[in-house]
Amino acid sequence: MSHRPMQQKLKHEQATWQRASASVAIIKRAIQDRACLSGTHVAFRVRLALHAFGRDENGKHIVFAFEYGGLTLGRPHWVCFVVDRLRDLQRTGLPWRSGPLKSRPQFYLTAIGAAVDDSWSKKP
Repeated sequence: MSHRPMQQKLKHEQATWQRASASVAIIKRAIQDRACLSGTHVAFRVRLALHAFGRDENGKHIVFAFEYGGLTLGRPHWVCFVVDRLRDLQRTGLPWRSGPLKSRPQFYLTAIGAAVDDSWSKKP
């Protein structure tokens, strides 16, 4: 029995973990600096002003952002992405932006990794 499939699986898991760790570092820094990012989500280009990063109730890394380009469907809006699905994140140099709070998702992170303010924490 060959160990090749197991080795390939381990290499894939390690590469996924390294990519996710790099994305988390970029995301946290962008939130701290209020910097906009561009990248891809699944196969679509996105332009984001990140507002909060953390874990959801299932333990997944989640990022909340105001999307102003890419998947906007004609107008900027709030989005929530699983970090593992974001790729090629880069700072854009464009001004950080936000949207109307009334249209913000009604979702709270169970663990905050970074946020522009404390409004993203789980409510009692």
